[in-house]
Amino acid sequence: MGACVTCGQQITNPLCPERLAEQMSVWLAETKPELMVALNNKTEDFLNRPSGDDFCVVTGKRMDICPYCYTEHIFDWLVSLKLGFNILEEYLIFFHFDEGRLGYWKKAEELGIIS
Repeated sequence: MGACVTCGQQITNPLCPERLAEQMSVWLAETKPELMVALNNKTEDFLNRPSGDDFCVVTGKRMDICPYCYTEHIFDWLVSLKLGFNILEEYLIFFHFDEGRLGYWKKAEELGIIS
């Protein structure tokens, strides 16, 4: 297993950001379709060209960013858009990789998105 180039932690959940972005696009198509292009842009801005030692269990592509770092990046972007708590709460239900609840889950609690 390789380490995430963003946080330096071992990638223990090998699900690539591209696959997560596909799932987020499906979700946004139903909730906020006007954000789909922006999501693709935010994803491209964040990703390095994958060259890591890990492979996505779904796509088989090389990956070097963990699901936590990618989903935190997108969460922070959604918060910056001031979309309202309902969509942010739904995002946390579908794309929650903060297992210790000490990162963006804690941010969500502090913002009053979740209790």
